[in-house]
Amino acid sequence: MAAGLAFGAAELPKTGIRVSGHSAAPGQTEFTDYYFDDYGIKYSNHYDGTVDVSMAVFLPDTITSIGNKAFYGCSSLKKIKLSKNLETIGANVFNGTAIESISIPDSVTKIGEDAFAGCAKLKKVRLSSKIKTIPKGMFGDCFALCEITIPKGVTKIDQFAFYYCTNLKKVKLPKTLKVIEDNAFIITNIKTIRIPDGVTTIGKSAFLGTASKIKQKIIIPASVESIDEYAVGYAHFASAPYRNEVNPNAVIYCTKGSAAEKYAKENGIKYSTKNLAAASVTGLGAKVYTGKAIKPSPVVKMGSTVLKRKVDYKVTYKANKNIGTAKLTIKGIGKYKGSISKTFKIIPKKPAVKVLTSPKSGQVKAKLKKSKASAAIR
Repeated sequence: MAAGLAFGAAELPKTGIRVSGHSAAPGQTEFTDYYFDDYGIKYSNHYDGTVDVSMAVFLPDTITSIGNKAFYGCSSLKKIKLSKNLETIGANVFNGTAIESISIPDSVTKIGEDAFAGCAKLKKVRLSSKIKTIPKGMFGDCFALCEITIPKGVTKIDQFAFYYCTNLKKVKLPKTLKVIEDNAFIITNIKTIRIPDGVTTIGKSAFLGTASKIKQKIIIPASVESIDEYAVGYAHFASAPYRNEVNPNAVIYCTKGSAAEKYAKENGIKYSTKNLAAASVTGLGAKVYTGKAIKPSPVVKMGSTVLKRKVDYKVTYKANKNIGTAKLTIKGIGKYKGSISKTFKIIPKKPAVKVLTSPKSGQVKAKLKKSKASAAIR
């Protein structure tokens, strides 16, 4: 193959794919495997890293799919703007690029393996709300990634999804999550691991950390039934002799009789069954605005044990008068320690409707109380 071209930026117009003055088929809906020679001629082979494509690429909204390895190894690609109608991102699409941020539109429902693996400079990620799985190796070796929020709707995080993200310190997992596969967050530095209530399985080495032995808080609910070896509370030493050791600064917060308590005991990891960090809280549905401070009574459980207010915990409220999001903090007292914070919604009161009937015409008029608006209903 001829020596490669380097582009400063490539904007791909609605009429087709255009880079350096050469265009693909008009109305093209898929951006797929390609490379260019010295004359800007597009070939169908996959990109193998010998061509340096554009520092910035903007995909038109006609594009609904990006094929496997479309930008694989494009080490100068720093910025990508995806089509707002994009549905599919293939495997290894941005593997080895220099992109620093990515916003995946909510139109995307499918992402292939290793899609962003090796993006060593990737710092900011916004995921589609329509995906159900974080695929295998999706963000492996993304060394600059410091935090990630997994969107609601995701039920599984696949193997090696965040492998070797050595600066990853903060992860927010959704309530919809059920399974965390083997090695999902292996060799990361997550300081607080909060497993959502509803997760049933944590795979082998899922959160095996680095050898830094960081102070780590691990919250595991009673819903977790299976925890494989080295899943949490361990540090990996990557230099000889290679080994995994219990992190002496890790503490598991769990409920009595749970799989997490059994795992902690068997592995010699510090744990507590009296910390409210592992409690489940219900009874916080939306409340109707009253003009006064609203103080709902939460139901607090540690496993199957219902805790007693003013005996096991106390509650404080914040921003709980006006319409919007209110917050309450449940703090352990007596034999219980720690705290947990939750929110609830305060919603507007539905307007009262006054119904009037005309004695002459029989027309019914509905009038909203405290409002100038009215509507005639026949």
